[in-house]
Amino acid sequence: MTGRRKEVFSNLNIVPYLDVMLVLLVIFMATTPIVQTGVTVDLPVGKASTLKSQEPIVLSIDKTGKRSLQLGSENAVTVLDGHAMQKWFSDKGIAKDRAIYLHADRSLSWQSVLSALVEVNQMGWSKVALATQAADEDGSA
Repeated sequence: MTGRRKEVFSNLNIVPYLDVMLVLLVIFMATTPIVQTGVTVDLPVGKASTLKSQEPIVLSIDKTGKRSLQLGSENAVTVLDGHAMQKWFSDKGIAKDRAIYLHADRSLSWQSVLSALVEVNQMGWSKVALATQAADEDGSA
């Protein structure tokens, strides 16, 4: 009898790793639509860095001109005029130094967007960020 060495078993079982990866992919796909805030509007295209804050305050204006306010992941509330907007801000205890993100549909006239900006500014909020869609490499949406 000759002395034979045992062969080393060097296969790696990647099935458990694939299972974990697929579970993480499903979780990511399920939570991504939930993270989106604001009313669905067709945003204009532009390049800017992403702004970070605690819970975003989103003022959305859809293509019909209807305004909605939303704090974080809460449901959006339709506001008909400046008094309703002011009441919403005071009810939520929003400080005047917080940033407001304006989501305005790209089909709106500039006058509609400017009116909303002026109205918010006259209420005392000076930090308003205009939201845009990220542009592709060629500059289109």
